[in-house]
Amino acid sequence: MGHLIVVQVLGAAIEVDGVAYSTGPERGPGTPMIIGQAFGDDDHMMFDFTDPNMETILASVRLDFVKGNEDYPLAGKVAVAGKPAKKISCSAE
Repeated sequence: MGHLIVVQVLGAAIEVDGVAYSTGPERGPGTPMIIGQAFGDDDHMMFDFTDPNMETILASVRLDFVKGNEDYPLAGKVAVAGKPAKKISCSAE
C-alpha cells in the first residue's frame, strides 16, 4: 500500500486453502488478479480483487484497525471465490 491520503493498493498476493492469486509475479505466484476497488477510513479497510477483465470478484478483504497492537494493527477476514472466509491479521507495510 502507498502512504497517500486515499487508499491505494500497490499490489497483493493472497493464498487461502491452496488457492493463490497475485497482482504480479513480483508479489508471488498465483492466478492473475487486479485491484477492483479499495476503501478505507479511520476504522476499516476494504478491498475487492477481480480477474483482469473485471468480470468476477476473486478475493475480498475486510479489515478493521486494532487499537494498541503495533505488530498486527489490522484484523478481519479474507474470502476467495468458492471458499469460506478466513480470519486474518496483518500489518500495513
